[in-house]
Amino acid sequence: MNRFRELILILFLCSIQLISLGNGLSFSKLSVENGLSNNLVNVIYKDSYGFIWFGTLEGLDRYDGVEIRPYSSKFPETVENVYTITEDYSKHLWVGTATGLFSYNSLFDKFERINIDSTNIIVKALSILPDSSLCVGTTNGLYIVNTKTRQSEHFLLDDLKNDKSNSITGIFVDNHGSCWLSTLSGLVKYAVSNKKNDHFIYKTDNEDGFNSFTSICNIGNKIYLGTSFNGIVEFDLLSRTFSTGINIGSKIILTLRSDNKERLFVGTDGGGLKVINVRTRIVESIETQENNLSSISSNSIYSFYLDENNRYWIGTYSSGVNFAKSIAGNFKLHPIASAYSEANKSIRSFYFAPDGTQYFGTRNGFIQIKKNGVAKFYHSDLNDKNGLRSNIILAVYPFMGDILIGTYGGGISRFSLAEQRIKPFFDSATFLQGNAYAFDTDVNGNLWIATFNGVYKYSPSDKSIVNFNKQDSSLICDEIFEISFDSKGRLWMGTMFGISVVNIKNDLLEKVELPKTAVNNFKINYVYEDQAGNIWICTERGGLIMVDSELTMSKTYHDTDGLPDNSVCAIIESSAGEYWISTLKGFCKLNSQSHKFTKFSLSDGLPSLAFTPASAYLSQDGTLYFGNEKGLVYFMPSDAVGTGQNSKIRLTDFYLFGKVVNPGPESTLKQAIEATDEIRLNDRSNSIGFRFTALNYINPDDNDYQYKLEGFDNEWRNNGSNNTVFYEKLQPGSYTFMVRNTNDTEIHSPNNVELPILIHRSLFKSPLFYGLLILLTFVGAYLVINYIKKLQKAGKSIVEVPQKFEKYGGTKIPEVLSSSIINDLKRYMDEKKPYLNSELKLADLATEINYPIHDISQVLNQDLNHSFSDFVNKYRVEEVKRRMEDKDYQKFTLLAIAEQCGFNSKTSFYRIFKNVTGKTPADYQKELKQSE
Repeated sequence: MNRFRELILILFLCSIQLISLGNGLSFSKLSVENGLSNNLVNVIYKDSYGFIWFGTLEGLDRYDGVEIRPYSSKFPETVENVYTITEDYSKHLWVGTATGLFSYNSLFDKFERINIDSTNIIVKALSILPDSSLCVGTTNGLYIVNTKTRQSEHFLLDDLKNDKSNSITGIFVDNHGSCWLSTLSGLVKYAVSNKKNDHFIYKTDNEDGFNSFTSICNIGNKIYLGTSFNGIVEFDLLSRTFSTGINIGSKIILTLRSDNKERLFVGTDGGGLKVINVRTRIVESIETQENNLSSISSNSIYSFYLDENNRYWIGTYSSGVNFAKSIAGNFKLHPIASAYSEANKSIRSFYFAPDGTQYFGTRNGFIQIKKNGVAKFYHSDLNDKNGLRSNIILAVYPFMGDILIGTYGGGISRFSLAEQRIKPFFDSATFLQGNAYAFDTDVNGNLWIATFNGVYKYSPSDKSIVNFNKQDSSLICDEIFEISFDSKGRLWMGTMFGISVVNIKNDLLEKVELPKTAVNNFKINYVYEDQAGNIWICTERGGLIMVDSELTMSKTYHDTDGLPDNSVCAIIESSAGEYWISTLKGFCKLNSQSHKFTKFSLSDGLPSLAFTPASAYLSQDGTLYFGNEKGLVYFMPSDAVGTGQNSKIRLTDFYLFGKVVNPGPESTLKQAIEATDEIRLNDRSNSIGFRFTALNYINPDDNDYQYKLEGFDNEWRNNGSNNTVFYEKLQPGSYTFMVRNTNDTEIHSPNNVELPILIHRSLFKSPLFYGLLILLTFVGAYLVINYIKKLQKAGKSIVEVPQKFEKYGGTKIPEVLSSSIINDLKRYMDEKKPYLNSELKLADLATEINYPIHDISQVLNQDLNHSFSDFVNKYRVEEVKRRMEDKDYQKFTLLAIAEQCGFNSKTSFYRIFKNVTGKTPADYQKELKQSE
């Protein structure tokens, strides 16, 4: 490696901490391609349910971490420039736009205009007062709106109606309930109690420039004001004086927000986001970086929101929304991951020497970084036969004062500490090629090597080499990936087809029997002994196996128990009973006492969910290191809290028979599902479903759900990251639908969903109805018997000779009447779809269309040549065909669709469908798919 490249690497490693101060955050993006109404985002707001709202140039959108839903169609008119959003104490959403003020009505699922002025005015700022009134800042002064009665009062801040003082750009409500208003002509304090206002003007040579305020926020006793072209102005609430003490290098301020502690977030026009510590006056600049896709996408910042997890949300001029990928940065990447782009693909092996030197094995070479930061990168060189023979480094291991380097395809090399160069390990062809996956040393100082040709023992004393393979020993197979000596001297060998354990007697390997439950045929990635002497075996696809120190008992953990994945890469015990586990699809912590897993994901700051096998280390200071496909991840166990997996879960949709139910006064869903406390259904509405989401806003695949319908499910069901659930053919009764995070098993946790559902039993199916029917039957029988007895006493016969009659008595219904019956009958069938009820009777139809049963039956037979059942079943078949062609119903089986359409048995459905169409349902469906 040439000297210039070495110098660049050294400078990078030394300066990386300084760079991370300003640009350490990694951002995800949302734009019109993701469903955003427009890429100009004026305001970002998080409501009390946990949903994120975006006010854009062309409308209002809601984001749940999975999808962006447009809400502009729910306004009574076209929405332009949503400038401000807030929520009152009753969880009603208020929105200020370029055409006025609107409020969301959850009962009708739409926004209503609030007429605060005779003309449409621009609403730029909203804030809730302590008495729950709404303070509305407009281009025409201040309005105070009663949020219950919707009545408003108008206050001009200056007698001249068009004066800039009446153009309000921001509102801050202090602890006394007074409104501090930023305007285009100074700062105004409006006292709601006495309806008086005070104007404060910054006296400078250029008063207009410094008093044209675009935004306002508060920290402690200071008000901070953004100006149109003179940066930030401070106002001291105690002395009532202005100053310009903070220089951020940008003059045009578009938005100001604070964390209510000591940080001020400043959105500039062209200068990016400035984060100011108002106590230390240190300014951090977050700007777009060329060729860095993780930096913010625009330097024109129109809006900013800091959520409760300290995550940044940034609205830009033309690049949509940027938001930080992780919550708190619990996990960090070692600088080597970005210091050398050629080597940042994967860290498979590493070693931290006592003198502070660090050694890394990557998929593209070997790296040494000394304590002083001097770094060297080693590649294989075909012209150097004594150097590194392969760039894929599998193992790095200290041995006899040097560093052994096990490679894929290039055998074993040795990094000489004395000569500071790579040399052959041993003058033997055995180690000049092939794969060397792992090393370990026995109590006698012999080196054991895991290869694809069995296990080798190298004795330094006489430089002898012994090979143990499947043919001459008790090995399961010759492909060995892992070797490890336990505290009792037993050698554990992880192979392609399971684990082998042996005792070593001279040059013989004596097989040790394991519990049957620990025997498996999976590839073994890693073997680890904990503080209690238990052995943990990390398998690929077979989960995590624990064997006790006496080899008498074992326990296996799978993804169904809480592991992120059944392919386990490595495990380390940080403290007694607390284990950290890396897998190919995530990371977790296991408490061995409670057997509870805590998962970590991208939401918690992991750079990638894919970890590398047999790559883990616990340093003396307690720091944990794990090899990852994006580099070397490190963290302190106390810092990893797993906040990303404990986000609020909210219902976002309710389904009946596979269709989304929209809220409304006449709907089953009386208001928006997130505001619904209970759902009541009739016994026909027994096919239900839910869509839900955990509001962590990072990666939908991070969400790990469990659900349960209490009253139907006996146990919680795992749903992974899938966020929809459906139930069919529920019986009448009381249920509670519940969803929770896999990590959050607290009973009645506020993060989780619990929604009662009541399915009413039909009156005609209720026990009361059957009881009345039986009672009436007995009463009727009693009366008939008494009547017969009375007739017999009177000497009368109750038997009459039946008269033969022809069906319908030979009469024909007039054509006018029959046509009317047919038209009304078909219209009712088309509009109301009574055939969906499997228990539909002719009497039901007669009641609904108001014709005698006899007349309807005669018309069906004589005019339509159908029996009643044939007539109804034809409609049912047509409905089945329609739903089979509808993509929204593809999640249902044919039998489920048939039941939804009124068929009450599989046999009758297949028979009737074929009679009507000439094809079986399966054949018909197959032809549909072929025609697509």
